[in-house]
Amino acid sequence: MIRMTGGGMMKGYFVNNGYMGLVEGSYMLFASEEDYLDYLEK
Repeated sequence: MIRMTGGGMMKGYFVNNGYMGLVEGSYMLFASEEDYLDYLEK
């Protein structure tokens, strides 16, 4: 999934343990897509 946000582009996918979000070229595990979005906005 790719989604545009105010600060840039979100890219990630859901897994059993949460949400894998792309950060600076590597995927990181987040508890939820919302946590990923919060991380990108900081």
